[in-house]
Order: sequence, then C-alpha cells, then structure tokens
Amino acid sequence: MSTAITALSIAFTTLSVVGNEFIKRRNRRGYWFWLVGNGLGLTMFALLGQWITVALYVYFTTSCVQGLVHWGRLERARLQRTTEAQ
Repeated sequence: MSTAITALSIAFTTLSVVGNEFIKRRNRRGYWFWLVGNGLGLTMFALLGQWITVALYVYFTTSCVQGLVHWGRLERARLQRTTEAQ
C-alpha cells in the first residue's frame, strides 16, 4: 500500500500545482486539473483513514466545481456582450 500512497501523493501534488499555475494565468483549464487532483487526494486520504482531511477535500472539490460553473457563466456573458456589440 505504501507504493500506491506514494504514487497518489505525487500525482495529487503535481495536478494541484499544475492546476494552480493555469488558474494563476486566468486559464479555466486549471479547474479540471484541480478536480482530478482532488479526486486522487480524496482517495489517498480515505485509504489513510484521514477523515477530517477527506471532509476538507470534499469542500475543496465542491468549491472547485462552483468556480468552474461561475467562470463558465462569466465567459458566456462576455461572449454575449461581444456578439451584441457587433
């Protein structure tokens, strides 16, 4: 199990950092990296029995989905304004 946890930890951390770099550059793709990373983190923390951390990552995942939806609404509104202005 130690090898699996190590692999999950590496993947989880890498995806989280990559996602953050995308978001930092105002690129919506970062949310998808975060979602996959959070899924791996949830799996890893559940396997380790760290239930408080699992609860934290459920919150992070929910927040990520909300951010993705909000960003999509903002993009659609911006596109609509651009189309109407032409």
